[in-house]
Amino acid sequence: MAIVINGSGTVTGISVGGLPDGIVDRDTLATSIDDSGDATAITIDSSENVGIGVTPESWSSVYSALQIGGTGVLFSNTDVGTGKSMFITQNAYNDGSWKYLTTDEAARYQSVNGTHKFSVAASGTADAAISFTTALEITNDGRGLSEFTARAWVNFDGTGTIAIRESHNVSSLTDNGTGNYDVNFTNAMANTSYATVANAFSDSYDNEKCTSTSDATGNALIDNRRTSTGYGVDNDEINLIVFKE
Repeated sequence: MAIVINGSGTVTGISVGGLPDGIVDRDTLATSIDDSGDATAITIDSSENVGIGVTPESWSSVYSALQIGGTGVLFSNTDVGTGKSMFITQNAYNDGSWKYLTTDEAARYQSVNGTHKFSVAASGTADAAISFTTALEITNDGRGLSEFTARAWVNFDGTGTIAIRESHNVSSLTDNGTGNYDVNFTNAMANTSYATVANAFSDSYDNEKCTSTSDATGNALIDNRRTSTGYGVDNDEINLIVFKE
């Protein structure tokens, strides 16, 4: 408990909790929020949305929001169940749609069910609707999904009992015969329009030609042959990398 005294020495109140015991001169206290401001610094509306330096937007009934300034927004779901999301954005979410505020630099970060999504949009004008494009996703199993990240890769030993050394989004290998392998994906591709690059370490006999094909959504085929004979050959170091938009 502390006794509060103003600058003239008059006792103005008793404070319980939060202050050390003793006499406090209120005129010397540093305050961050008081009644002497010339404008509303913080607003809490009837839906319990909070605006700092701005009146909060009318959010959807399933969202709670903290809005800092005219172009800063942080809000998240309040409903129960799957699909829980938290957003950080430079723009407004109002009446179920995204809209530009005062900037044409549209960007958004969303965390939903453990997946992180980074989105961008083309330039626009204030109050115009925004159509976001997800530029990068980091999934809750550690994969990175974008046009510039590998959807899958593997380094494996293709001799004897074939074995994976290191991999990403590769569940297993299938030995189809000498120099021929299926690389099976943990998460299948949406379609077969993905790009593959394969290579093998040349053995002591002669050069080898290692190729791959993307003819299935669940796996890619690797074929490794000697250039001199055209016969298939196993190799102890074969690599595959897969890109998909």
